[in-house]
Amino acid sequence: MEPSTSPIRLRLAVLLLVLGTGAAGGCSDAASESRGDDLSGVPVHELREQFRLGGMERPEQETFQREPQLAVDGQQFLYVLHQDMGQVAVFDPDGVFVRWIRGGRGEGPGEFTSAVRLGLIGDTLWIRNLTPPRISRFLTNGAHVGTEQVRVDVDYQTSMGVQGVTGYLRDGRAWTVPDGFVVPVSGGEATAPFMIGSRSMAERSTLFSWRAGRGRLAGTQFEPIAEPPFFDVAPDGSAILLADWADTEPGALAVRWLQPDGEELRSWRFATPPAQVPQSVRDSLVQAGRNQVAEIRERVIAQGIPEHEAPAVPSAGDVLQAAYLPGYYPPVSAVRAGIDGTTWLLRSHGPMAGHWIVLDPDGSPQFAVALPEGARLRTASREAVWATASDELGVPYVIRWSITAP
Repeated sequence: MEPSTSPIRLRLAVLLLVLGTGAAGGCSDAASESRGDDLSGVPVHELREQFRLGGMERPEQETFQREPQLAVDGQQFLYVLHQDMGQVAVFDPDGVFVRWIRGGRGEGPGEFTSAVRLGLIGDTLWIRNLTPPRISRFLTNGAHVGTEQVRVDVDYQTSMGVQGVTGYLRDGRAWTVPDGFVVPVSGGEATAPFMIGSRSMAERSTLFSWRAGRGRLAGTQFEPIAEPPFFDVAPDGSAILLADWADTEPGALAVRWLQPDGEELRSWRFATPPAQVPQSVRDSLVQAGRNQVAEIRERVIAQGIPEHEAPAVPSAGDVLQAAYLPGYYPPVSAVRAGIDGTTWLLRSHGPMAGHWIVLDPDGSPQFAVALPEGARLRTASREAVWATASDELGVPYVIRWSITAP
């Protein structure tokens, strides 16, 4: 998922998932069902476009200035957040516009200066505003039912300087992760928490932590190989999905679902054949990082910054220290929680690279689908995929595909 406006790659402080001991709630080896190597032999299903929203010369409800956020309810009505307008357009399962949920631009209750995220719990939408950090709630019929301004006091700093509740969960709970990158306050490696608690965050606890100082060169992101673990929050706020593996056991993929209170719902282990990253690829990735900083250096010098103040081109060792370049490719590079309890795993290497593997709620692999290049899976079910992408002019749109067996 996308925990903030800057992508964050998670890293457990202790690899409890792979070891099967659980970051919260506890999980024994017996409770974590081993599935073996069943992620590569699933049938590949096809995607058939049902509708597309957005593009040039479209009505207001389909005109997106930025890539929109979206949510889908149990009846497959689609709620699309226009971040620049602070409003939500509602579409029926066939993509026909139904109504607006109008918050609007402003600083009053139910208004937004920077709407960045939305979710759906029952018949209530929640929409997060970045600055000031607060969440407004609307019924799906459009009625505004409340706005809470929530700022979380934490013992770390972020590059964005904003820390509020990230999203709501069921049972009156909320979750939060840092906005932007975590900045070390006293040297050493920067770490950040996934916190869960009451919606006011007056009471909260850390479900797991990750290394937050990796993946940056000259202040910009450099993350050529995704670092585990990955997480997603169920679209209805009912659970948290986690996937992880150890650097020393890249073929042992652990997948877990946790309740909002941190108790484990279910977990599985998959044996995926490890694929070593060739030294030639590692060398090319290191050089790509050095080239990235060299381009930044040239650009800022051209803008009048003195050479001694421009970022220095890092050595190969500096790149290796700043970025995550493991000896083996990760078994997956992203996870998504489906609206129907399915688990979606994006394979990162091997014969199924680039395919989303779909697991039933019991962990059984069912089928795989591959999205077109540039499309970002937002949510999905056994029957359909909702994604965002941009056309050749860079104009964002939303697309829904049905899933069919070949």
